[in-house]
Amino acid sequence: MLWLWSLFTPRGKRRCFALLDANGLCRGFHESRVAPQGAGWVEVSECRLAWLQRPLPAEARISQVSSQPTRRQPLPA
Repeated sequence: MLWLWSLFTPRGKRRCFALLDANGLCRGFHESRVAPQGAGWVEVSECRLAWLQRPLPAEARISQVSSQPTRRQPLPA
């Protein structure tokens, strides 16, 4: 019966990540709900095998939104 309830529970959307080497070439992909740990991972709009061993197109990257709020400057007196 639990599996039936699991069909109706909301789940996070799966996101695509690409692993870039020091030269900016795509070395691999990972699809998950959370960002992978480690250096070189960037979020991309989709996983395309044609990007392997090549630089990512500029439109493929998804801009990261900062999770920390920006500090406001005090108003001048």
